[in-house]
Amino acid sequence: MRLKELVEEWRTLGGATFGARHRFPALLGVGIAGALVDRRRGRKSGTIGTAAPELGALLTSAALANRFWWIRPAEARPTGPVRAGRGSDNDIVIPEYSISEQHCEFRTSGANITVVDVGSHNGTFVNERMLACRAAVALQDDDRLVLGRYQFRFLSADGVADLVSGADPGAGGPVVR
Repeated sequence: MRLKELVEEWRTLGGATFGARHRFPALLGVGIAGALVDRRRGRKSGTIGTAAPELGALLTSAALANRFWWIRPAEARPTGPVRAGRGSDNDIVIPEYSISEQHCEFRTSGANITVVDVGSHNGTFVNERMLACRAAVALQDDDRLVLGRYQFRFLSADGVADLVSGADPGAGGPVVR
């Protein structure tokens, strides 16, 4: 779902109905965070390498920018972590070549959400810090996540509602804070 569609839904339904319908946190696609580099050779690579997020040099990628991925388990598997990656067997499928087939997991405990890198090839970053494999990091509203070469914003359900209630009706450009 795109930001523009959510803004329209907010305006049509109103805040209470929108909040009841969208009670899950989300990832919001922002853009390309940096080039893939082979750290062993120190040069850019289009096929192998590790993400080197250069958040100051953010570029917009039309395919994934302003798109939402809800952090919720699939109906067929309502318990356990929410899996994210490029593979079709994930709860959150992100069609981006630099994101691993099974990249990371989101785990909930009450109102708290953590992200865990599950051995991705290009890494998972939270606010410019690379996660160690299998280490859990708690997420807060507006945290920046980089999966592969792509940047996302983490938004709680309230954060999504706040964003769409105050967004420009055109809402087609990048949303970066």
